[in-house]
Amino acid sequence: MSFINRNANLILLFLIVGSAVALVGLTVFFQRNFTDVNLRYNEKLGALKNISDTLEKQQSLVIQAKQELDLLRARDVDFSQKFTSVKETKEGLEDERQKLLLDKSDLTLRLARAETNVTILSDEARKFSLLYRNLQVDYSQLENDNSALRSKVNKLEKEIKELKGST
Repeated sequence: MSFINRNANLILLFLIVGSAVALVGLTVFFQRNFTDVNLRYNEKLGALKNISDTLEKQQSLVIQAKQELDLLRARDVDFSQKFTSVKETKEGLEDERQKLLLDKSDLTLRLARAETNVTILSDEARKFSLLYRNLQVDYSQLENDNSALRSKVNKLEKEIKELKGST
């Protein structure tokens, strides 16, 4: 019987320890869940505050726009008077524009002439470049011929020396 009492006490001990561990685990679990819910609540509260601030700004912008619209309506009369002066200025600018267009066409014609001259000069430059290259080729050929002739002269001078030495 004492064996049963010992086993019963051990079982009760394991049950008490298991219950305590389960209680601690559940406490930690619910604490984390509460923290997560609390964080989400604070985020939603911050987002709601941002939306509220944005709404207040938009309302103030609407009020400001309404005030500006009233001001624009009041200034409409002044703008009709200014319109006539702007119209006169526009006509003057149109005359000046016509003059500038004439100057532009003259400058375009001068540019075309200059481009033609550039084309002619570039053609001549190409011709001179080709002539220069031909002259370089001729020069290098003459240098080669000169070297060959010097070599022949050296050989002949050597033969002359040999002939003089053998006599």
